[in-house]
Amino acid sequence: MKSRDARRAGLLALVAGLSIAAAAPRSAATVADSLQDHALQQVADSIRTARMRQGWYPPADAESASVRIGRRDAPLVALPFTGGRRSLAALGRAVVSNVSNNAPDSLLALCVTKQEFEVILWPEFPQSRPATGLLAMDGWRVLDNRLVSGTRGAAADWGGQEWTFVRIEATAGIQKFRNFNLHRGIVIVARNAAGQEQRLDFLRTVAERKGVYKIYSMRD
Repeated sequence: MKSRDARRAGLLALVAGLSIAAAAPRSAATVADSLQDHALQQVADSIRTARMRQGWYPPADAESASVRIGRRDAPLVALPFTGGRRSLAALGRAVVSNVSNNAPDSLLALCVTKQEFEVILWPEFPQSRPATGLLAMDGWRVLDNRLVSGTRGAAADWGGQEWTFVRIEATAGIQKFRNFNLHRGIVIVARNAAGQEQRLDFLRTVAERKGVYKIYSMRD
């Protein structure tokens, strides 16, 4: 029992460490586009190494192919996205409006929620397979920290000035899952008060489910 609690404490410490690292300069933060790309893989690798030093060896990974294809074979879910916007452009307009108003809390309201992450998104990510030993709560701790830091950072860097939405681009394409899609490499093109266009790249990824779009990942 004590060893299990110790391993759990070690896991939480690792996640906390990643959360602190997420506040590092943006040049370091750009290494990861989203949870399934990098951050949780670091957690999984660190936990596995620590456990093996204690004489533990991972069981056979029946879902190892999910890492190669980028998703697990998860079942359909019924939970909808709540809030969000009904198009990628509408989400972009809402983001620009909230940044202009220097409103990080309103930006955060456009992000995926804990329940949406745990029920809809997490089960399809390869890091959620049993062999990793990670739980949805571990993934949410990392993501939640990034969303809070990202919304505050966007307001601090770009807020307090008038922006007019021009368009939104998904420069890295769309990754399709069973229950949702991820629009990657998001860039918002907006016009400032002087009429000059700028590319705002504080968003990373937008999640889409049944025609509802929400922020999934931000630069922090």
